[in-house]
Amino acid sequence: MVRFSVIRANVGTRPDDRTLPIETFSSETGEWRELLLTSPSTFNLVPFSICNVIDGIIYWQALGGLVAAYDPSMKEDRLWLIELPQAQIGAMGQSSDGLLQCAIDHAVAFVVWVLRKKLSWFFRDYTRQ
Repeated sequence: MVRFSVIRANVGTRPDDRTLPIETFSSETGEWRELLLTSPSTFNLVPFSICNVIDGIIYWQALGGLVAAYDPSMKEDRLWLIELPQAQIGAMGQSSDGLLQCAIDHAVAFVVWVLRKKLSWFFRDYTRQ
């Protein structure tokens, strides 16, 4: 039997600038569940951007050089904010060694940034509110 999940971000129903309401559907239970993800600081997702799912982690591009990331396997309602070296990314992917990569296509060069693997290593944490 094939098992799957669907995750839908409800960007238009955000109660504040540090949260993201999502709905998750599980093929195992056949039910939708609502969650409110909380981030360490304020953020706004890029309108009409497509999310990426890499290694089970969901990434949304946010304004101001951020990527919002949610790992459903962590069993926490936490949204990580990853600070990028530049404000806009062109593509995201994963290298063969499992590291997250973000690519930016400039007029004169194609730049690829390799980011740390574990979400807990990123700079914005929950101790600074």
